[in-house]
Amino acid sequence: MNRCFSTLHDVVDSGQSCVLVTVAHIAGSAPREPGARMIVTAGEVMGTIGGGNLEFEAIRNARSQLDEPAAARFIELFPLGSMLQQCCGGAVYLHFEVLSDGQAGWVAAAAEKEQNNTRALLVSRNSGANNKPFTEKMIFTETDVTGSLGDKSLDELAAEKAKKLLSSGRAAETVLLQPLVGTQSTLPDISDVLFFEMITPCDFQVVLFGAGHVGRALVSALTSATSCRITWVDSRAEQFPGNLPYNVEPRLTGDPVREVEDLPGKAYCLVMTHSHQLDQDLCEALLRRNDSAFLGLIGSATKHRRFVQRLREKGIGDEQLGRLTCPIGIPGIESKEPGVIALSVAAQLLKIRSADDADK
Repeated sequence: MNRCFSTLHDVVDSGQSCVLVTVAHIAGSAPREPGARMIVTAGEVMGTIGGGNLEFEAIRNARSQLDEPAAARFIELFPLGSMLQQCCGGAVYLHFEVLSDGQAGWVAAAAEKEQNNTRALLVSRNSGANNKPFTEKMIFTETDVTGSLGDKSLDELAAEKAKKLLSSGRAAETVLLQPLVGTQSTLPDISDVLFFEMITPCDFQVVLFGAGHVGRALVSALTSATSCRITWVDSRAEQFPGNLPYNVEPRLTGDPVREVEDLPGKAYCLVMTHSHQLDQDLCEALLRRNDSAFLGLIGSATKHRRFVQRLREKGIGDEQLGRLTCPIGIPGIESKEPGVIALSVAAQLLKIRSADDADK
């Protein structure tokens, strides 16, 4: 789920008990990937691990633990076919972690890493031996470590593995089980394991010029649908809504064009201000900078032709002009409703982003 640890911190900080449910491992076909998470309280579910009977049973299981602090952390195997009659047919290992005020320390630290876009690794021990619950957790970054698993040899083992994972740069390795018990089975022995969870920095950087109706709808669509960081630029203070999530940075400025030089590279840039002249000036500045992952301009094909002609007269070459996308959005969606435009543009960005990731 998006902003998982920040949301988790808000829940725990409010005094609610909850259970963090994480897909820890899959075998065969499964509805979600390792690292998918949901937060379960007595009356609410945030996020999803795939829906269907798997999620129904996971929620039931999680809520049964809310009044059982002794079962602080455990892993359970869910065979999708034989147990849950789901046609995926594989098996899913779910990690359950009961959280309350007592775990506020590591949750706050994890939320801080997430909000600061810091690559970090959480390590915990899960064991059914003697029904002994383990509550200790370690947090590793590339420069420091906090916490202990309560055993020097396990701390050293965790540190060795964490160093390799943090230096590998493999964002796909979101979670990892490290069994401490040997087995000949192709499935991991979960009677005693170390559980590694990566907090991966978000490199999906969106820069949005314009806080009008479409801009506001687009920010809402993107932040609810995916992990991203948004730099939102406008000259009108009243256009920015209140209570923006931490991953949206509003920039109020009298000169939006000057903001271009300070933007991060490889950003997905969208120009949709209240002024056609400002739109043109922004497109010119962004094309001259020439390092956007995507540059989209709201408007019609006629607006595109006029901008291309004017920008060519200003010395912008055809190769650079070819990087300007206008109109924006998924072809075939003709509605001019702000919400529909926003969904269409969000889908376009996600499609381009997915293709860019596949090329890496």
